[in-house]
Amino acid sequence: MGCVVTLCSQIRAHQPADLSESGVLIEQLPQFIAKGRPDLIMAAMGRHSPDNYLYAHAVNVAVLAAFIAVGLGHRDAAVQQIALAGLVCDLGMAGPTEALIQLPRPLVDDERRTVQQHAAASAALFQNSLLLSQEAREAVVLHHERLDGSGYPGGLRDASVPEFARILAAADTFDAMTHPRAYRRKLSPAQSLKLMIDGSDKQFDRRAVKVLVDELSLYPPGSTVRLNTNETGIVHRVHKQAPLRPLVMIFRDANGNALPTSRAVNLLEHPFIYVKEIVPDIE
Repeated sequence: MGCVVTLCSQIRAHQPADLSESGVLIEQLPQFIAKGRPDLIMAAMGRHSPDNYLYAHAVNVAVLAAFIAVGLGHRDAAVQQIALAGLVCDLGMAGPTEALIQLPRPLVDDERRTVQQHAAASAALFQNSLLLSQEAREAVVLHHERLDGSGYPGGLRDASVPEFARILAAADTFDAMTHPRAYRRKLSPAQSLKLMIDGSDKQFDRRAVKVLVDELSLYPPGSTVRLNTNETGIVHRVHKQAPLRPLVMIFRDANGNALPTSRAVNLLEHPFIYVKEIVPDIE
């Protein structure tokens, strides 16, 4: 996250934003994903507060967008460009606009229109960067477009929305929903996926959403769940061959008492134990 903090500091100081440090990190993402690194997803599902939203959101969108791109079969160079676009797509909010996204209430129309300028502002910040391709810059500008024409800035529909922008839209929306803002609580990963599935083919690219579902399952890493034993835990890893039987780190016993140390329960190895329900938030 340090490289994003540096970028935001440069932007606030009206200095040229240098992507070189971020580019070095992004280059490694395709290899990490190919090796099946669940810690990357766990990091993206990790908690962050409204105060550091912009920094954490940038990193999360980059990771999630890279996972989607790999799942759609893109080669390493394209995955890196999509991840870089995800990293910078909201950095146009750094500066005066930050005060608006931290307001403890929904935005009024004038404020919303101001915030909506962040996509073009983000692309303009990096228009001269040799690390960001034209296709990636276009995705930054268009990552709030929706397939049904309800998005911005152009109200584009269907095939008019480029694939890179569709990938960013899915990653950006999922991360935004699963983390708190100053004016609302977060949704659980499962709730967020359900809303996106309902919007698949209407607002979001069905293939991009399917990759998220396949990668995260009904019980995404970071989800708090209650087992049929009445124990409560956090999903640590999803088994692709059995997505309903994740590895769960138990932190509360059947009586609701906090455990001194969490205990791993791999549901693949316990056929009579299963997830009874998702806990919307740690109670």
